[in-house]
Amino acid sequence: MQTEETKKADWNGPMGIVYSVSLSSVFGWIYLLALTSVVTDIPYLLDTGNDVGGYAIAQALYATFHRRYGTGAGGIACLVIIAVAVFLCGTACVTSNSRMGYAFSRDGAMPFSHVLYATSTSSGSPCPWRSSWPSRCACALISQLLKYVSAMHVTV
Repeated sequence: MQTEETKKADWNGPMGIVYSVSLSSVFGWIYLLALTSVVTDIPYLLDTGNDVGGYAIAQALYATFHRRYGTGAGGIACLVIIAVAVFLCGTACVTSNSRMGYAFSRDGAMPFSHVLYATSTSSGSPCPWRSSWPSRCACALISQLLKYVSAMHVTV
């Protein structure tokens, strides 16, 4: 666990994980229950002729807010909240991966450790940019491969 900069790391590190998982579980269940309650007409949600072109979750949220308040802005706001949460999760994953890559290369436990261990001297930043870019590139490659695989799955 990467809690060496935390006060009382032996307690606060594990409690941070417990709180994170607990809150994610509670809010995830609330989201799933709310979303399940608005999905009533599946063929309409999947129809490409509807307001959002067949994206079922977006259409369900948009239609629900449009029926209740006369505008779909609330559904769009919900989608923005979801997009921000996904972005922050991805950022946390890349940050954690970069920190582990830097720590492993610092200790000589990775291939090319002498290259990955360097930090930015021109900007004075302690950012381990050489160990963060390989993880970013790997994430981008995996996401593109998954997009291709899911497109293949749909056409089969």
